[in-house]
Amino acid sequence: ARTPTSMMRVATFNVRMCVDRWPERRPYLERALDELDADVILLQEVVDAGALGTALGLGQVAMLNKALNRARSEAPYICLAHSEPATYVTDVLPSVLAKVLCQYNPGWHLLRLGAALFNEHCLERLFGAFLMPAFNACPWIFLSVGTPFVFGKASMVQASLRPSMPQTLRLGAWRTAQRFVAKGVCVVNVHLHSGRSTEREAFRATQVRQLLKWLEPDLDATLAGTLDALLIGGDFNASPTEPAYQLLCERGFRSCYATVHGVEPDVTFPGIDCGLRACTKDNDPAGVFDYVFVMGEIEVRAAKLFANQPCGDDLTLFPSDHFGVVVDLTIRNRQE
Repeated sequence: ARTPTSMMRVATFNVRMCVDRWPERRPYLERALDELDADVILLQEVVDAGALGTALGLGQVAMLNKALNRARSEAPYICLAHSEPATYVTDVLPSVLAKVLCQYNPGWHLLRLGAALFNEHCLERLFGAFLMPAFNACPWIFLSVGTPFVFGKASMVQASLRPSMPQTLRLGAWRTAQRFVAKGVCVVNVHLHSGRSTEREAFRATQVRQLLKWLEPDLDATLAGTLDALLIGGDFNASPTEPAYQLLCERGFRSCYATVHGVEPDVTFPGIDCGLRACTKDNDPAGVFDYVFVMGEIEVRAAKLFANQPCGDDLTLFPSDHFGVVVDLTIRNRQE
């Protein structure tokens, strides 16, 4: 009998929090995500206001989820979100203590909501052109304005895919990987450490080794056929020549964009002088940092960039400082 297959469209996009002219680019970013009509959207650098923000529909993550679901009452997205630095507090504490101090503590939820709203509406105004120099000089400054409580990632998943409860791996440098299973596919949303120095490249390689060790049961299950496929997407902050990228290829992963086109795109982060222009923009040099990697019985049918064109007539305004990557996959459903 012929093995059944299913189609899946997956996108990854670093949305650059609520800085870099967020009020101006927000409607274009929402439109770009909506027009994808993707099954899974992996977002990095979002502002997550936590459970209270979700309940009240406040904060960047809740607003993006609401915008995506505005015309999708029959096929809504489920939002799986978390703050990366906050995870280093909540996941380290003993279970009972974490529930007392965080999960069941109204003060914790109010703190996260307040920090999210402050970062959304005041962070860019407060720091202006000094945002990135201040962050690079002393990241702890941002503890005082609540950024670590809300800086995170979110995965928007079609409810029909019945995503599992997400799991989180702490990767160091306040970064995490988020893992869940959606219709027989293990999906991982990652955001690795930034910086172009040799030390940072080595650190990203260490993060990938941690990630692969964490995913060993999923790698084995994919090879054994109890999982249909394994997918890792996100902002890796690593070029194709770096060890972090090469480690994934050595373990049998394929970059979807390179599989379709033979090479990676020229850039997914255009750099300080191209693409989105803003006084708060990240000052890293241009490069290719965003990928969707796959492993298993999976055919990559298409891959392209999105949100890589100016917004309207303003050639300095883009939906984000990164370009997104969207891929179309055909998955052999070995479990059915």
